[in-house]
Amino acid sequence: KACRKASIEQVSSNYPPRGLYPNRYTFTMASTIVDSVICSQCGEREADVFIRRRVGDGVPTAGPAGIADLALCESCARGRGMVVGDGRLELSLGEILHSAIEDKPTEGFPVSGPPRCSVCGMEYATLIRERRLGCAACAGNFRTQLRRLIPPLVLNGATVNETPALKPSADRGSAQLFEASPPAQEALRGAPELTPLFRYPAFAYPPPETDPTGSGADVVIATKVTLSRNIAGWPFLAASAQIIPSLRVILAGLFDGDSGFDLLRLTALPQSWRRALSERAFVSRSFSSDPEAVLAASRAQPVYVVVGDGEHLRIVSRVPGFDSIRALGLAQACADHLSSRLPPGTDFARDEEFGWLCARADDCGTALSLSAVLHLPALVLAGLHERYIKSVLAEGASVRGLYGIDTEGASPSIFEIELGPADGRPGRSAADLLDSCVRAGIEAERRARTGLAATRRDSLADMVGRAFGVLRYARRIDAAEGLQVISRLRLGSLLGLAAGADGAALDALLEEVGPGSLAAAMGLDSLPERGQEEVMRVVRLRGALTGLHLVEGGS
Repeated sequence: KACRKASIEQVSSNYPPRGLYPNRYTFTMASTIVDSVICSQCGEREADVFIRRRVGDGVPTAGPAGIADLALCESCARGRGMVVGDGRLELSLGEILHSAIEDKPTEGFPVSGPPRCSVCGMEYATLIRERRLGCAACAGNFRTQLRRLIPPLVLNGATVNETPALKPSADRGSAQLFEASPPAQEALRGAPELTPLFRYPAFAYPPPETDPTGSGADVVIATKVTLSRNIAGWPFLAASAQIIPSLRVILAGLFDGDSGFDLLRLTALPQSWRRALSERAFVSRSFSSDPEAVLAASRAQPVYVVVGDGEHLRIVSRVPGFDSIRALGLAQACADHLSSRLPPGTDFARDEEFGWLCARADDCGTALSLSAVLHLPALVLAGLHERYIKSVLAEGASVRGLYGIDTEGASPSIFEIELGPADGRPGRSAADLLDSCVRAGIEAERRARTGLAATRRDSLADMVGRAFGVLRYARRIDAAEGLQVISRLRLGSLLGLAAGADGAALDALLEEVGPGSLAAAMGLDSLPERGQEEVMRVVRLRGALTGLHLVEGGS
């Protein structure tokens, strides 16, 4: 999200269309809120979407009778039928959205059931209204009701059980990958040019001992897989946040000296490191500022584990280029490794019918989300990116842009395609859908690149030359301009209009333009002032791209 002092809003005041429903609503998408607001559904993450009911002549309701305002985080908004991206908000499933705003059970759900879970006390009305479970026992107590609540895709046995894509291969997914080893420790002590936190393979780019030139590396910057796991017998965090300190003490045993992981308390890290983690979407902004926030980083593999952020554990693997099979194998291997380290008699919460159990009902089943970050400058310049994005949305995926997707001037043409546990179309796995969406994006970008090179080479050379001029002569560069410059130089390098900088170096710079990432890369513990930050960005970009030069006419 673009970090700015004032919020950015996009409002659609005529949805639902007048006449379809008697009331009107305003939907506000804010990228940054000065005073943080917590999501009213999950109670954990910061709210990004704000919905205000309008009645009568369109004046917002106020006072006790107007309790219709709703603040949702991006994840919970998607669960209520909204497709959310920075600066954009697309709505779907109007009937479900309407019932959600009215705070009534969705049409078709049973109006009665067991009054509450016998273990955690979660009320049936709360489960239906907020689409969340209080503990693993809720699956048994509310089984009949959950069959209507959990999406059909998750109830498909082929997706609940392990699929071939989730079974790690012998060379990629064995638990031994995460055992402590002297070479891994030596690797962390090396690379003196990197800030210590970013020596861990999960946070470095590209991760050490990996091939950054994998499939589609000219278009796909990284592939990420997230597996959520909760411990059976413990209340889920969305229902009982007060257990977090005790939970983290117990879970710390999973990451002791021989686990292959280092346990990191975020408040012990410098300000710049914490900010960099949230800027690069490794953790949420609210989690990075949580005084109890803890994560564990593998010493040998590009995998890390977030502890107590909505779920007990969130296992994340992130690999360069497009390699969903490797990312899936690493995440699954980590989950198996941690499962083997749980205390005797303890296991991760799982139900034979509903699969892995999560706090959000929509995440149950595979408890798996996959995403890929694509660089699509040629599609943007050709005006074809919106067509591609609509096709991805039609497949049930979510699309986010770093600074919005309207123009090349406001965007570095970087988009993240994500498929969550309940996303996509029935009958196809999330891995297959992501593969289809990403490969379509790779082909479309390459075609657009070839077409532009054939018809607009002079204008492309001028664009790349101007970006090179900014890099060489500018005294100050803000984050948005820095992203644009790197984006255009990366495109120029792929088209043979610029040379002297490899793709991995440019990809790494794309992740360093934020103030926290920039300060961390420059070895600073605190965030720089605005003017100082813009000067530092010039120094960082020039220093990293000293060998870059223009190629007359290109190749």
